[in-house]
Amino acid sequence: MDLQKQVVEMAREDLGNVLLCLNYDIYLICGYTDLRKSVDGLLDLVQLTYGMDIEGKVFLFCGRKADRLKALYKIDDVFFLLYSRYDEGKLQWPRNSEEAWLLSPGQLNSVLNGMKPDRDSITKIVLCN
Repeated sequence: MDLQKQVVEMAREDLGNVLLCLNYDIYLICGYTDLRKSVDGLLDLVQLTYGMDIEGKVFLFCGRKADRLKALYKIDDVFFLLYSRYDEGKLQWPRNSEEAWLLSPGQLNSVLNGMKPDRDSITKIVLCN
């Protein structure tokens, strides 16, 4: 593996490690999300569409092209919005917009590495209100 690919793999692992070290539940928001939305727009989506509070949770969003992802979470009174763009390859993102999936650490790793998590192994599916 050349150096550039190694750096990309390390960055993906680091993103996963950052999210996992929070010890928060990690939810994958299925379907397409308009990634022009910032903190307030994504927060509205989580609260109004899914009826979920952001406390103690990380929410992952993917755009239409499936080469970009945003992660939204809150620590104390500060919101964090991480953005990642994949120059090569695409994310295998579930497109049923009526669902949010609770991911295990292994499933998060699969998603960040461009693999589709096995739907049968999803520990919880939260249906839209």
